[in-house]
Amino acid sequence: MGRIGILSGLVRAQSAPPPVALGDSWGAFGDSQSSGYGTGTTQNPIAALKDIWDRTQTPPTTYVVNGSGGRSLAGTDTYYGTRAERTGFTFVYFQESGDQEETGQLTAAEYGDTFDTFITEINGNTPNAKIVTETAFSFGREATQYRNWDAYNTELRARVAAWALLGTKIYISEVDRNIKALDLAIAGNVWFSSVESNSYHYKDAGNLIVALSLLDALHHPMAGLDLSGITNVTTAQKDACLQVIADYQ
Repeated sequence: MGRIGILSGLVRAQSAPPPVALGDSWGAFGDSQSSGYGTGTTQNPIAALKDIWDRTQTPPTTYVVNGSGGRSLAGTDTYYGTRAERTGFTFVYFQESGDQEETGQLTAAEYGDTFDTFITEINGNTPNAKIVTETAFSFGREATQYRNWDAYNTELRARVAAWALLGTKIYISEVDRNIKALDLAIAGNVWFSSVESNSYHYKDAGNLIVALSLLDALHHPMAGLDLSGITNVTTAQKDACLQVIADYQ
C-alpha cells in the first residue's frame, strides 16, 4: 500500500466513532421478520445479535423480542406501548418491511408521519434508549403495488435527519443495501423465494447480515465479533456477510 493509502486508512481509523453500548435492557419489535423463520441462533436477527453480543459483552438482563406477521408500523408502536418494561429499555430496535396497504403507511409520507409518532412515543417513555431502525428490503417485489420500499427508505432518512436536528439520535441499519449485496454473493441462501415455504422472509444468512448491519450501524468493528455460536450459517456465508459490511466501510 502506498503512502497515500496508508494515510487514508489512518484517517478513517482515527475518525471512526466509538462503539455504542446497548445497555442491559433490550426491546425489539416489528413484523414477522422480527419473529423470524430461521433456525437456532439465527431464528431472527435479534437472536443472532444476542448470541454474538453475549460472547464478548455483558448479556442484557431484560430481553424482549416480539414480531407479528402483517403488523404495520403503527401496530408495532401500539404493541410497544403495552410493554411495562419500555420505561427501562436501554436499546429499542424496530423494523417494518411487509405490506404497505395498512393505515399509517399507504404512502411514504404517511409512513413518515407514523414513524414520527413512534419516535415521539419512544422519547416520552424510553428517554435513555439507543434507538435503531432499518431500511426495508423489498424482496424483489419492487414492481408490486404496496411492496416497493424504496421511497419509504428515502422518507425514513429524511425523518431521521429531521429528528437529529431536534437532538434525537436514531441509528439506521443499512439492511436493504446489505441484503442486496449479500444476495449477489450467495444467491438463494439469503431469503425464501416465492416458491419456498416461508416466502419473502430471511433465511439464516439473511438474519445474520441483518444482525451485523445493526452492529455496524452502532459502530462495532466486525473484527472483534465472535460468530462461533452462529452454527446454521456456513463459514463461507459468514465470510460473505462480513465482506459485505467491509465493502461499505
